[in-house]
Amino acid sequence: MKLVSIMLIALMMLFSVAMAENAEETAVKEAAEADINATEHAVAEEAKETAAAVSESASAEAKQVEEKATEAVKTEEQKATEAVKTEEQKATEAVKTEEQKATGFEGILAAAGLLAIALLVQSRRE
Repeated sequence: MKLVSIMLIALMMLFSVAMAENAEETAVKEAAEADINATEHAVAEEAKETAAAVSESASAEAKQVEEKATEAVKTEEQKATEAVKTEEQKATEAVKTEEQKATGFEGILAAAGLLAIALLVQSRRE
């Protein structure tokens, strides 16, 4: 009975480790999404500030300034999409590395299960 309780405690510890890994992966994903949202927001704010500055300084050459502003917004949008893509790539790489770190857990759990079965069989023989 003592052996069974020890094995149950060991399994509970293994499950708590698995839950901690899962929580860490979730936190990494959420952090990556927050970074992406912050980048998009910052770029959008920069584009708005650029458009406001252009509209204030516009005078007789308003058509030329509007063309420059739209070009600036397009380049900022391109930069934003590139920044979002790089952040997504970083996030996916981080998730992949976290998934690669967690691959050994199944082996540990299988070994613990086999050990528990072997100990139970041995205790019944005695």
